[in-house]
Amino acid sequence: MNYLTEFKIQQLRTKNMTAAVESIAVVIGAVVANMLVPQLLLKYVYTDTSALLEAPAIFTYFPLVTYSLALAYFLYAMVSNFVRCRKADNLEKEFVLTGGCCGDCGDGCCSDGDHTHGDDEEISEAELKELEKIVDEALKPKKAEKAASKKAPAKKKTAKK
Repeated sequence: MNYLTEFKIQQLRTKNMTAAVESIAVVIGAVVANMLVPQLLLKYVYTDTSALLEAPAIFTYFPLVTYSLALAYFLYAMVSNFVRCRKADNLEKEFVLTGGCCGDCGDGCCSDGDHTHGDDEEISEAELKELEKIVDEALKPKKAEKAASKKAPAKKKTAKK
């Protein structure tokens, strides 16, 4: 249960990020299309510019269509992101209320708070002593620091008048 809930939350957050990036890509694509398509149409389709006394209708409607599609996808992505975010928040609240338990304990919650069930290895005494030794060595002052700390600062004598 624990891993499934965490996986669902992670999937919802990942889908949110993907939808946001896709909506930004669609908006950028619409802008690029509006910059390039009219130029390409004039160059390859409407080669005789003297016959063009007015701009063709496609030049009027193309930006309207592309920007409205980009806006519609952006709104769809934001609404779906909002819904997924609410689902993820509800799953997180449920996860916290259940104590983040894995559900393998029979009653749904581990009594001692230890969710290992014998799967994780414990630190042995030898490893613990070795770690303590490393920490002690790291905390020991170095020789140069010892010598500097042993020297007392010289007091200056001032002449009294």
